[in-house]
Amino acid sequence: MRVLDSQGRAITTLGQEEAQANQPYELEWQAGKQPAGMYLLQLQTPTHQYTQKLLLTK
Repeated sequence: MRVLDSQGRAITTLGQEEAQANQPYELEWQAGKQPAGMYLLQLQTPTHQYTQKLLLTK
């Protein structure tokens, strides 16, 4: 799972290990040094790519 800035540039990668389907997972993004604004959370599977908008407020 990757965090991207509003321009689509990778900021960080969270949880690089392989995950089991249909299981809950919790990841924490330490965004203290990042400015407030819009970010994208991107999850890549072998067959799909999912993207979710995030709004970081401070």
